[in-house]
Amino acid sequence: AVIRLGVTRIIMVFSASAVIASERYGSSTYYLVRQGVWALLGLSVMIIMMNVDYRKLANPLVIFPALGLQVLMLFVALLWDPSHNTHRWLHAGPVSFQPSEFSKIVIVVFLAYLLAMRKDEISDWKRTLLPISLVVGIDAVLILREPDFGTTLAIAMIVAAILFSVWGLVAALRRVRGGGAARTAAAELPAGPSAGAALRS
Repeated sequence: AVIRLGVTRIIMVFSASAVIASERYGSSTYYLVRQGVWALLGLSVMIIMMNVDYRKLANPLVIFPALGLQVLMLFVALLWDPSHNTHRWLHAGPVSFQPSEFSKIVIVVFLAYLLAMRKDEISDWKRTLLPISLVVGIDAVLILREPDFGTTLAIAMIVAAILFSVWGLVAALRRVRGGGAARTAAAELPAGPSAGAALRS
């Protein structure tokens, strides 16, 4: 499915950019080749990450440097020369990179790490919601300054979906545990006429 989606995207890019690429660069396949190279690179990274134990990412030495790096990249992008009146891209020769895309990945990994560490304190706004709001808020301000409202909205929706899913799962687990405790207590009650007396006591 991923490969099919990637191929479809490349074909659509080619059909939409062939004329412009021919006029600007003298080759109708200019953007097609660029998209193909990035697609192969992304596929390679996906295959590599599929073979990496995700638990290795749950490490402060991975999480917090990544957070710092993505904030630094977003800040540098604001100081970079604008492209199409925006500051969304970092350029290194023929290679262009959008830091906000990296921020999406880092935020998801950070949320997974923090929520797993604070699974018993999900509703504690100081221990859980405040750090999340701080990290997401800094990213949102920097990305809005680019400006890129679409990416900011996408990050907000990702964070909201993760928090909603976690809170729902925690609530369900608490109900299951509560039901299990009630069944255990009921099983320990004496059977027969003495059960009523035990309940009344």
